[in-house]
Amino acid sequence: MTTQLVSALDNGGETFDRYTLCCAQDGAYWVYGASENPTHPQGFGQFVGEYYLPDSDESPEVGLPIAFGDLPEGVQKFVRMIEAE
Repeated sequence: MTTQLVSALDNGGETFDRYTLCCAQDGAYWVYGASENPTHPQGFGQFVGEYYLPDSDESPEVGLPIAFGDLPEGVQKFVRMIEAE
């Protein structure tokens, strides 16, 4: 089973869990929330739940797309940890 980052969203710091990470694994989509340094003891990096691709444009807006390379180093490390599971 290979987990892969499909998209990353950044809400610009509106909430502590600023980044929303959507990952795909065997046709299922898993969502994680992350702060700027999710592996720090005072950070946030957590599985949020399953995500189903919406059939319409009525899905809630949780941020703007951000490229993997533009994510903070800590979030990139967190994504690599998820992908290695």
